[in-house]
Amino acid sequence: MHCAIFFAFKTLAIVVNLRMTDLDLKLGFFKGNLYRETKETQTHSFSLAKLLLFSRISCRGGLQMPDLHLHTHYSDGEYSPAEIVAAASQKGLALIAITDHDTIGGVPEAIAAGKSCGVKVISGIEFSVDLSNGKGNGKAKHLLGYSFEPEHPFIAQKAQWSRDQRVVRNQKIAERLRAHGMIITRDELLQFAKKELIGRPHFAQLMVAKGYVQDAAEAFDRYLGKGQPCYVDRERLPAEKAITAIREAGGYPVWAHPMHNETDTAKVAAEVADLKSMGLAGLEVYYPEHDPQQTAFLLELCLKHQLFATAGSDYHSDKMKGHLKIEMGRGWNNQPLPNHLELPFA
Repeated sequence: MHCAIFFAFKTLAIVVNLRMTDLDLKLGFFKGNLYRETKETQTHSFSLAKLLLFSRISCRGGLQMPDLHLHTHYSDGEYSPAEIVAAASQKGLALIAITDHDTIGGVPEAIAAGKSCGVKVISGIEFSVDLSNGKGNGKAKHLLGYSFEPEHPFIAQKAQWSRDQRVVRNQKIAERLRAHGMIITRDELLQFAKKELIGRPHFAQLMVAKGYVQDAAEAFDRYLGKGQPCYVDRERLPAEKAITAIREAGGYPVWAHPMHNETDTAKVAAEVADLKSMGLAGLEVYYPEHDPQQTAFLLELCLKHQLFATAGSDYHSDKMKGHLKIEMGRGWNNQPLPNHLELPFA
């Protein structure tokens, strides 16, 4: 069954104040996204005409449960692409993307597995990019690419370049660890990385296994975290080059978790405007670390810049991520990710 409810209002803005108490639902509409916020007490003002003019709720014969930010052991995830797809199927997810860091190695396996169990898998990648000149000057961001041609040379070239920079960085990290009395070799790291893409989490796991630290948290707090003695930054793709590569390959570039470790909304708004001018197509709005206020703010930016909103858990494994327990298909406060998203590739 396919049904759609369209809303259209005259240009006269109607400002409505909503007062919400225990367990009240606020329904917010943006270009096909239905999101719900639960809060004890909250007052909101918004232009009803402006929001609903572009709004739509679509029903396509059932819930379209998405998770567009998943990692496998091809980068820093714990499970294989086939295992991720199987878990997605068990959780009732209908649309997923494998978004490993700087590699599409797991995409073919995931797509094949999805066909066998009724889960739609689109091609994905997560590039580490720099908003300025790619020299790692503090403006490092993550850029997701969706629904591109996996064999396109632009994607392969940019992914290989990014992996090469990781190799250079890893060699420098190993040298610094050695200076602190910790011997780490590439062969040892590959026992934890499973595939050839090695990241700092793999260093931390090996440091724990060799008894250099008690746990991964200590590895990052004392050695590997930003500002610590063994931290090494790396050269990243300029954001514009990554966006261009994704576009040239027929895909859609999306800024991942824009509010991650960020509270300055003016800064985020300016960065969204910059990225939009480079060809950005969407924002990852629904995310475990985005609270209801941040989610609403990002939806406003989507409306302002004509971007689409996506949803992703950033699932890597069943282990805790700091104070958060990340689960596939879940977002803020462990609530299900929204099941109605108007996406160009859905």
